[in-house]
Amino acid sequence: MHRRGDRWLVYDVVIEGISLVANYRSHPVDYRMHRRGDRWLVYDVVIEGISLVANYRSQFNAIIQTSTYQDLVARMKTKAVSVAESVKE
Repeated sequence: MHRRGDRWLVYDVVIEGISLVANYRSHPVDYRMHRRGDRWLVYDVVIEGISLVANYRSQFNAIIQTSTYQDLVARMKTKAVSVAESVKE
């Protein structure tokens, strides 16, 4: 938050309590958002207490521990191509 005159400007919020329904079960979903200009952008999604950002960070760190950053980027590019091709079908 930043103060501008007598008002506070909020740049980060968490929207809590939205439910995802899968297999007839409700799962809590939180959206972490950041304000950029007049737009709110989602930068993380937390489902059942599990953060997508933290999950990806953990996966990336595991790859970098046994390999290199360049290998991580190569894997990501390969995966992106694979997903794009499967969407076309």
